[in-house]
Amino acid sequence: MNRFFLILALFISHTFINPAFAQTASFTTQDNLLTLPAVQVSDNTRFENVVVRITSFGTIATDDPAVGSDIEFNLAANALYLPQVTVDGVLYSRISLTGLNFVVVSLDGISVDSGEAGNHALDIVVTALGNTLPPIRVDNVPKPETQNEFCSDEVYNQFQQSVEGFTGTWQITTCSFNGTNGLIDAILTITSPMSMTVPYSVQYTYVTQ
Repeated sequence: MNRFFLILALFISHTFINPAFAQTASFTTQDNLLTLPAVQVSDNTRFENVVVRITSFGTIATDDPAVGSDIEFNLAANALYLPQVTVDGVLYSRISLTGLNFVVVSLDGISVDSGEAGNHALDIVVTALGNTLPPIRVDNVPKPETQNEFCSDEVYNQFQQSVEGFTGTWQITTCSFNGTNGLIDAILTITSPMSMTVPYSVQYTYVTQ
């Protein structure tokens, strides 16, 4: 998995949305807080123990056949699918919210499967805009053998395309790797559909699985 696309997708998810996966969600009308034990955001990305405050519900559908067995957030449709949700203690099934708006109150961690045949887990800590994002663990990744391999431009220069509708460029300012731990300072410039420049740093730790 390209490290750049992972960081960009997670940064966009953390900054502009953010959710959770499986089991029963709960909602309290007193404070409009929706608690999700976890939410699947794509085929390989999941946010755990998420609390969001809903500011606009959009379109609510009950007994929606599009709802599966896991809590899921569809980025393209801006739709949240809830297999089960309690509202002030009352249980409802197969609920979807389309076109909703919300603010993330808290979340614990993010887990990703790289889809590769590596034998290491990669722990990632991202600090951007003065905030440290929740820790990320990526399973089944190959470990670079040298600093040159870890910092190779070929790994990062592929960002000339769209990721979840966002396009832009990515520039590394510093990069180091000691065989187990890596550190990258970079500048992310989003050019569409908005303009934003984000300096940030990423700490990488490879753990043998």
